[in-house]
Amino acid sequence: RWGGSHSSRLPQLVPEGTPDGGRLFAAYMARPLIPENFSATDMLDEVTGRSMDDWVTFYEAGRRLIEYLQYAGHNAVIMSVLARGSTIYPSELLSPTPRYDSGIFFSTGQDPIRKDVLEMLLRMCDRANIRFIPALQFQSPLPELEQIIRDGGKKATGIELIDVRGKPWTENSDGVAHGRSRYNPLHADVQQAMLNTVREVLDRYHQHHSLAGVAIDSSGQGCTLLPGTDWGYDVATRSRFAREAGIKINTLRPSQVASPQQSSRIGHHAAWLEWRAEKIWDFHDRLAREIRNSVPDGKLYVATTAMQRSPELGSLLRPALPTNASVEELLLAVGIAPEKYANHEDGIVLLRSRIVASDFSSIDPAAARQIDASLELDRRLSAVSKLGYLLQTHPRELRLPSFDAKSPFGAEFTHTRIAPHLVPSDSMNRQLLVKSLAAADSDILAIGGWMLTLGQEASLRSLVSAYRQLPVGNYETISGEHEPIVLRKLSVNGKTFAYLINQSDWKCDVALRLTTDHGVAIEDLSGDKDFPKTVQGHFRVPLDRYDFVALKFDGDDVDFGNVTVTFNQDVRGVLQQRINDLADRTIELKQPRNIDALKNPSFELPESEGH
Repeated sequence: RWGGSHSSRLPQLVPEGTPDGGRLFAAYMARPLIPENFSATDMLDEVTGRSMDDWVTFYEAGRRLIEYLQYAGHNAVIMSVLARGSTIYPSELLSPTPRYDSGIFFSTGQDPIRKDVLEMLLRMCDRANIRFIPALQFQSPLPELEQIIRDGGKKATGIELIDVRGKPWTENSDGVAHGRSRYNPLHADVQQAMLNTVREVLDRYHQHHSLAGVAIDSSGQGCTLLPGTDWGYDVATRSRFAREAGIKINTLRPSQVASPQQSSRIGHHAAWLEWRAEKIWDFHDRLAREIRNSVPDGKLYVATTAMQRSPELGSLLRPALPTNASVEELLLAVGIAPEKYANHEDGIVLLRSRIVASDFSSIDPAAARQIDASLELDRRLSAVSKLGYLLQTHPRELRLPSFDAKSPFGAEFTHTRIAPHLVPSDSMNRQLLVKSLAAADSDILAIGGWMLTLGQEASLRSLVSAYRQLPVGNYETISGEHEPIVLRKLSVNGKTFAYLINQSDWKCDVALRLTTDHGVAIEDLSGDKDFPKTVQGHFRVPLDRYDFVALKFDGDDVDFGNVTVTFNQDVRGVLQQRINDLADRTIELKQPRNIDALKNPSFELPESEGH
C-alpha cells in the first residue's frame, strides 16, 4: 500500500456528556472526495502499477473523517453522495461512473460491484452520534429521463430546460455552450425521476438513526430549482400554465419572440413567475413528505446557491443605481417564494447560501458579494420558519505546467491540477458565521466546500462550543442603541440563555445591567472568558473582532437594562472619515468637472502650426 497511518487521535472539541442544545453545526462536502481530503492510503495494483481505491482506503478515510468532525466540533455532515455523474452507493436507477471509486479497475477483479461507502459512513456516524445528511446533486443525466428523450414523441416534450428563445441549456442564448443537458424541474416526469432517486436512498438507509434527511441542489447547478426568469418556456409548460391559471397567453412560440426583454412582458409575467415558484414548492413538499414517511424527524434541505450560480442573475446583481432587480424578483427567478416555506410542519429547511472564498471562475464576483451582504435578502428570508446557513468555500483551481514538464512520464501524459481551499485566518474566518447568526437565530449552520476546509479551527472553537450548547427556541432580540452588537435571550427550564454578537472589525467592551435585585450565577458557554461565578447589577463582557459569546444564568427572571458599548479605539473618528470621503465623492458625481482630454474633440478644428 501507499502511505501509512497514525495511532494518535485528535481531541474532541465538545466532550461527551456536554449539554447539547439541539443545534446542528454541519460540515459540508460538495464532492465525496473523502480519501483525497484525508490522505487515505491506496492499494497498489501490481499488474498495472496503478494505485486504486479499495475498502481499506474508504475505511481509513471514514475513520479520519469522524475523528476530524469531532475535533472541529461538528455534530453533523452534509455530503454529496450523488455528484457529477457518480455515487458512493450502489444504485439500480442511476448509471454511476467510477469517478469516486476506482476499485472497479483492479486487475484482480476484487471489486466487481460498487462499494456501499454510504452504508459504511452511516454506521460510523451511528456510533459517533453524528447526524448524516446525504446530498443529491441532480446535475447529470438520469437514465429514466434519457430513455424518454430517446423514445421521442409527445411525452418527451418539455423534459429538457428551454429558454425564452426556444434553445436548450446546451445551446444557451448567451452563446455559451454548457456541455450538458439540464432538465426542466416543472415537468412531472423530471420530478418523478428525482423523487424515485430520493426514495431509493431512503429505502436503503432509513434504518440508520444518524440519517437526518436529504439535501438537494447544494451546488446550485442541479434541476431542483430554475436558473433564471428566462427558463421553462417550452410549449408544454406554457400551455400547462395557461390552463391551470385560467388565462390566455401569447400564442407565439418562444423561438418567434424578438428578445428576452420582450418575452418577459408577454402573457402575465408576474403570474407566470409565481406559478413556477408554486410548482417548485409543491415538488419540495412532496420530497419532504416522502422523507418524513421513512425518517420521522428527517428534513429536506434546499440551498439557495442557484442565485449565485445563475449567469442570468449575475448581470442583475451587479451594483447599480438604481438597483436592477428586487430581492423578491431574484428569489422568484430561481423558483423560491419564501412565504411558502413559512410552515414549520412542512419539514423543509431553506439554506441561505454564502460564498466564503472563491476564484470566481464560475461565479460572478459582484453578484456573490451582493448576495452575501444583502440585508434585504436576510429580511425577506426571515419569513421562513426553518432557516439555515450554508457557507461554501470554492477552491482556487491551478495548473502546474512547469511541474508537468519535469514528470518522468512525460508532459503529454501528465496533467497536474491543484484545488486548494483557501480560508481566511483568525477572526476573519468567523466573519460570515457571525454575520449569519446576527441576521437570524438559526439552529443550522453548515460550512465547507468541495472538501472540508482543514485549518483555522482554533479561530472557531469558542464560537462552535457556545453555539452547540445554546438550546433551540424563540429568542428575544434586545432592542436599543448598541450597534453593532446583537443581544438575544431565552428563558427556559429555570435558566436564562443569552448571547452577544460583535458584527464589527473592532474589539469592544459591552456593559450589561441586570434588572434583578439579587446575585445570579453565570456560566460562560464559550469557555474562553473570565467571569465571576456570580454577578449582580453591572458586569462587563469583552468581545473580540467578529466575536460570539454565550452566557447561561441561573434563573428564568433575568433581564437586561442598559446596554453600553465601548470600543477600544477611535472608531467614531474612523467612521467619520469614511463618511466624509463618501460625501466628497458624492459631490463630485453631482457636479462633474469638465476634463479637457482632447485638444480637438470634434475633429473639426483647422490645422495650426502643423497640428
